[in-house]
Amino acid sequence: MAFLAGLASFFSPCVLPLVPVYFGVLTGTSLTELFENPGQAKLLPRAIAFVTGFSVVFITLGMSASLLGSLLLSYRRYLEIGAGVLAIIFGLHFTGIVQIPLLNRQHHAAQSSPAHTGIWPSFLLGMAFSLGWTPCVGPALGTILGMASTTGTALSGFLLLICYSLGLGVPFILAAAFIRYLFPKWSKIARYARIAQFAGGILMIIAGLLLITGYFTRLSGLLGG
Repeated sequence: MAFLAGLASFFSPCVLPLVPVYFGVLTGTSLTELFENPGQAKLLPRAIAFVTGFSVVFITLGMSASLLGSLLLSYRRYLEIGAGVLAIIFGLHFTGIVQIPLLNRQHHAAQSSPAHTGIWPSFLLGMAFSLGWTPCVGPALGTILGMASTTGTALSGFLLLICYSLGLGVPFILAAAFIRYLFPKWSKIARYARIAQFAGGILMIIAGLLLITGYFTRLSGLLGG
C-alpha cells in the first residue's frame, strides 16, 4: 500500500507534468535544450542522487513517526483512529470530492543555479524538494506517516517509507533512463495524471478505514510489521 501511494504521488497532476522541469534543473539546461539533446548519461546519475535525497528525508520522517508512536503506545488505538480520519480527509481531497484550500498551497524548493548542478547538489536538491513539495505528495505522505506512527517500531516506519520512496522514486529514475523515448509522448502520459490521483485518493480512503477499524494492525502482524 505504501508503494502504491508513492506511485500515486508520482503520477499526480502536480508532479508528473513537472518532471521535465526537474530534469532541466538537474542537467542545467532549458526545456528546449533538454528535448533536443536529453543527455541521458548526465541526467541518470543526477536523477538517482535526487531520488536518494528525498528518500533520506522521507525515511527519517517515517522512523521518527514510529518512535513517537512507541512513546505513546498506551494511546495507540487513538493514534490509529486519528490517523485513519486524517487519511480519509486526505483521500477525499486527493479524489477531488472535497477541496481543502490549505492542501492546495504549493511550496517550491529553491532551485540551484544550473551552472552548479551535479551529483551532490542534486542530492541536496532532492532533500530540499521533499521538505517543500507540492500538495499532491503531502496527503499521500501524511497517510503513510500516520500508518508508521501506529506501528510503534522504527523498523516498521523505515520499511513503510522505503516502500513509499520506491513508489515515488523508481518511476522518476525510469523516466530519466528512457528520456529519449518518453519525452515525445510526455503530454499524452500526463493526461492520465488525474486518473492516477483519483485512484490514489481511493487508496488513502481504504487505508483510513483499515486504521479506524483496526485491520491495519492485523495486516501489519501478518506481514511481519
